[in-house]
Amino acid sequence: MKGTGVGDFNVTDLFNCLSVEVDADKIFFQANRDIGRMFEMHDANEGVKGLDELIQFIVVMATDKEQRYGKHECPAFYAEGLDYTDLKAILELQRNPETTLRVLENHFTFNHQNIDHEAGWMAHEYTRENIVGFGYALGDTLRKHDGRENLFLY
Repeated sequence: MKGTGVGDFNVTDLFNCLSVEVDADKIFFQANRDIGRMFEMHDANEGVKGLDELIQFIVVMATDKEQRYGKHECPAFYAEGLDYTDLKAILELQRNPETTLRVLENHFTFNHQNIDHEAGWMAHEYTRENIVGFGYALGDTLRKHDGRENLFLY
């Protein structure tokens, strides 16, 4: 999520949340399997399916609330200084079938933009088993192609 501009998470808190999240291991295993099938079967749609599973899981984990008191179950997502502005815009695009991350005419696209080059970056990080680099590449790619002008003033 760092690639989306949210900020830095306390890694220990985040892993603690993952360790108690129901079915986290199954969801990550399935997503990893789908992404792996993309390489084995040369089927880009399998990779997109795996990426979508990961994104949806993180959203659920970030928004889960404890039923009795309504507190967020994973405090790592609510630490001071985190900014979800860009991520919210990305998630809106992900929900729309026309702009979601997908394969269209044999090209990876997001928000009607070709992201083949960045998909290569993600694949490189994935095959190196660099989960942090892979996640950063995914988030950074989606943020840069969210259609909003990302102006930086120096």
